[in-house]
Amino acid sequence: MVCWSVALYWAVSQPFWHLTEVRATSPDATITAWTKAQLQPAIGLHILQVDPQRWQQRLEANPLVKRAVVRRWLLPSRMEAAVSVRRAWFQGIWADATDGDKVGLIDREGHVLRLPGDTKTESGLVFRIAPPHGNRVAENVLAGVALLIAYNEHEALPANGFFNLTHPQNVVWYGDGVTVWLGDLAEFPDQLKVKLGGILPLLLPLAKEKGKNLQYLDLRDWQNPILKIK
Repeated sequence: MVCWSVALYWAVSQPFWHLTEVRATSPDATITAWTKAQLQPAIGLHILQVDPQRWQQRLEANPLVKRAVVRRWLLPSRMEAAVSVRRAWFQGIWADATDGDKVGLIDREGHVLRLPGDTKTESGLVFRIAPPHGNRVAENVLAGVALLIAYNEHEALPANGFFNLTHPQNVVWYGDGVTVWLGDLAEFPDQLKVKLGGILPLLLPLAKEKGKNLQYLDLRDWQNPILKIK
């Protein structure tokens, strides 16, 4: 029995059990370098002392990391991490009681990302939204954003502008100097193509002709559009 214990101790004490390398992969070079730096303190540790789940949690504490998969390998002894990152989907603007308007980049799951303001978003669209709660955008707002982004990807908006989703009962679009009332967000799945793809392109030139005399273009009742003059 003593011989087996000595043999086991000798086996697990061999140098090849100690980590000599860490590797990291991700779609983003900056995150890859950051991940490797986070794993670096594990170099020299015995492989049985390395808990992959603990290192995974450490990596996922970064709000830009969507998911991390950490594994240990022998010969050579190393730790590897595959990291997926959160991407900026759209730019959000919201009111803040102390700082005025705030601008943030939001991913597809509604997380507010700590990225430079000039970071390009996947959609290229801008939305004024209600203030996020706990760095997360409300689900109903996110659903509305998804509808509008999907529409723009397939049909393209008639002009550059941004959407105001702070009042879901009446979504407003601002583009080419024209304010357009689009109506209830809940009705968008059925009416979005008619309003943005059919009526708006027809009336937008007329609305632009009114210039400063135009207060807004009301498409809430798409069958009876209204040019509201000041």
